[in-house]
Amino acid sequence: MRVKWVIALMVGLGLLAGGQSVQAASRNGAAGAEVGQAQTSVSGYVTVTAGNFKVWTDASLQRSVMTTASLKNRTFRVRSSVQPHDVRYLELIDQNGAEIGFLNENATLQTNANGACLEVDRYVTVTKGNYALAQDLSGHAAKTTAAILNQTFRVKYVHPAASGINYLSLYNGTGKLVGIVDEGAVAAAPGSYGSCVQENRYVTITATNFKLYRNFAWQVARTSASVANQTFYVKYSHRAISGATFLSVYDKNERLVGIINESATDAAKGPQGTAELGHWYARVATKSAVVWRDFSWKTRAAGSTYTSQRLTVRGRYHHFNGGVYLSLYTSAGKWVGYVNQASCWDETGAASFLGTTRTKIVAELTAHLNDHYYLGTPYRGLATANAARYMVPGGVSSPYGVGMNCTGFVSYVLQRAGAKLSRLTGLSNQWGGQCL
Repeated sequence: MRVKWVIALMVGLGLLAGGQSVQAASRNGAAGAEVGQAQTSVSGYVTVTAGNFKVWTDASLQRSVMTTASLKNRTFRVRSSVQPHDVRYLELIDQNGAEIGFLNENATLQTNANGACLEVDRYVTVTKGNYALAQDLSGHAAKTTAAILNQTFRVKYVHPAASGINYLSLYNGTGKLVGIVDEGAVAAAPGSYGSCVQENRYVTITATNFKLYRNFAWQVARTSASVANQTFYVKYSHRAISGATFLSVYDKNERLVGIINESATDAAKGPQGTAELGHWYARVATKSAVVWRDFSWKTRAAGSTYTSQRLTVRGRYHHFNGGVYLSLYTSAGKWVGYVNQASCWDETGAASFLGTTRTKIVAELTAHLNDHYYLGTPYRGLATANAARYMVPGGVSSPYGVGMNCTGFVSYVLQRAGAKLSRLTGLSNQWGGQCL
């Protein structure tokens, strides 16, 4: 009878209730004193959303060795729970099947194996091309990141999956979803201009209407016009979310020249830069000059071989080393080689010098062959240094009235054909200029 009485007392106290007895805990994680709560089997997933809760080592909720600071924004499988009072505690299991501990469910958000959808606002650049690019979290991927390699995107949502992988929802510059990708395929970018991609190449500045910046605060260092046709070394590139690629270009002294939109440049095969094509004449003026076979500096001939010849220039290279090299041909069309421009006399043709062509000049005259734009314009004798007074054909309205002299007629036609008359006045006694 005494044994039966003891057993009945233990059952009444809940010590033989068929489950593990635990103490209650308050909402902030402090242990309580209530007993008799059973551990219940649970199936599901949660994402930890708070970083200041205690994690208990077992269902007794007596001992804690860590907080959720290291678990925040991670997703775990739930295996069991206990509810000693008005708060339920979930047993968390990681992707390897290891027990993490028991956590107050108020620190979590119920979800599935893909994890909760967490709002963020940051930028990343895709740096690896062999990852799947999915349109949803079903696992189906029609593309890979090879299609968006080195491009920058805005991340609006993160999905911390129970597998331990974070999946990012990528959006382009217009706000369109590009896809969902494993975080391992990207690098964090400091801003919308993208992360820094290391380069090892050369470019020649070919546009004159761009700016070079000191930094990504967009402080202007200089304009591209001031370095037009020069060749620089590209150390880094940034593919911005706008789609533009910005290059950090350096000179031969390893000084940053600026950060410039790649659209203002042409890719060069090497430090020689890209060819500035043309057709004019030059002579090798220095007998000691070297005629190069290539830009690995293999000698083709001595400059003295060609000092008496008028040669044709078909291209000019503004080398990274600061030198300018002409690609020369004989009158018979045979290639001579590359010669430093400093060793040559330039015999530039008039059209090339002025920045126009014979075709443009003929086209301008032909366009007015049968009208009175030029024909019938009265002659005006030279009286002042104001060129505009003598460059007014009959088809133009001017405060000076209609009138041209011979030089005015030629100058006006050249100007209409794109010639830069300032190149002439800059070498003359300043009598002349563009028509107002």
